[in-house]
Amino acid sequence: MVTPERQADGALLLTALIWGSGFVALDYSLQYGFTPGLINLIRFALGTLILLGILRRHVAAIPRQTWKKGCVAGVFFFLGFYLQAWGMQYTFTTNSAFITSTNVILVPFIIWIVFKRFPGVKAIAACALSLFGVMVLTSGEGFSLSFNFGDFLTLLCAISYAAHICYLNVAAPETKALHLTFVQLLVVALLSLAAFLFFEVRTLAEVAWLRGILPLVYLGIFPTTLCLFMQTYGQQRTTAAKAAILLSMESVFGCLLTVAFGLEPLTVPVALGGLIVFGSVLLMEYNPPAWKRNAGQKGGNHGAR
Repeated sequence: MVTPERQADGALLLTALIWGSGFVALDYSLQYGFTPGLINLIRFALGTLILLGILRRHVAAIPRQTWKKGCVAGVFFFLGFYLQAWGMQYTFTTNSAFITSTNVILVPFIIWIVFKRFPGVKAIAACALSLFGVMVLTSGEGFSLSFNFGDFLTLLCAISYAAHICYLNVAAPETKALHLTFVQLLVVALLSLAAFLFFEVRTLAEVAWLRGILPLVYLGIFPTTLCLFMQTYGQQRTTAAKAAILLSMESVFGCLLTVAFGLEPLTVPVALGGLIVFGSVLLMEYNPPAWKRNAGQKGGNHGAR
């Protein structure tokens, strides 16, 4: 029998896999003249319309508390997307990938500092191992240790993503996943519209709509709508630290898929870094056999006496 915890793990891993496939679709969209702001606007607007069609009259029944929580989570999510796109204009792609992934080590400390919940030594060690794996993954492609304005923006992006994961861990268990997903999508779509009208509306003439629309439709349906729902669903049933580690597999899946599609070659750093990140997932999943736990408990009781 599959436990709710295993279902949550599966949902988060599938989220990471589909997010990884989004790198390929995003690459094609950028090649056809779509700007990051326009991509975010279309993908989140499409996601909002999809869930609006599913929920229909039930939208009016969404509790006020869910709207409040969804607005907060949506702001964090939007800031993560927007700051990452902004920062990528001033730094290397590999720097952006690595710094964004630092959210995995930020999550347990935010939980510890803000919510006064110590995540455990194993969770912190697994998060650190995952971050090291991503560093190895990106090291062979021009990764630079210099810190510039783009890196600073990307660090703010990582903080926003970490805050989103932590906040969902608190907000999601008390709400319906579909309702909370809809509110988040709507908030990000509206904020993306405002950012696009303010900064990027002049770029519309350069867009090859017919060539780039299919990758955008894929982004809107799968890496955006489906994945945000699965992330919200998964975080209803697991810890924030574990969710961050499972979602960090996005970088591994992204590299594997770009290699599979012939966009990048398979290198030693990619293979080694991917194995290290996967090792962090195994470490987080590892639980000692019952006889070892019992022996530890007996030993502890004996010593206390």
